[in-house]
Parts: sequence; C-alpha cells; structure tokens
Amino acid sequence: MLKNIGLIILCNLLMYFIIMIVTKINKRKRNKYSTEKKKDMKIEELSEKVNELEKKLFIQD
Repeated sequence: MLKNIGLIILCNLLMYFIIMIVTKINKRKRNKYSTEKKKDMKIEELSEKVNELEKKLFIQD
C-alpha cells in the first residue's frame, strides 16, 4: 500500500517537472519569436521613414 502511494507521488512529481520544463521551453521560443518580430517591425518603420525622406529630398532638388 505504501509502495503504491510512493509511486503515485513520484509519478506526480515527475509529471510536474516535465510540465515545468516544457513551459519554460515554450516561453523561450515565444520570447525569441517576439523579439524577432519587433526587430522586423522596427526595420520596416525605419525603411518607411527613409523612403519618406528620400521623397522629400527628391522634391527639393
């Protein structure tokens, strides 16, 4: 009886640690993806600003 309870507790702890590891890995992936997305958005914004400035310079010439 005690052996079964011990095995149940051990299995629950093992499942808990597996779930914690998986969630940490998923958070890292999400953070990496979001930073890449932010960089892409900044690049797009800067390129738009450069295009606007080029147009203004072209008009002034």
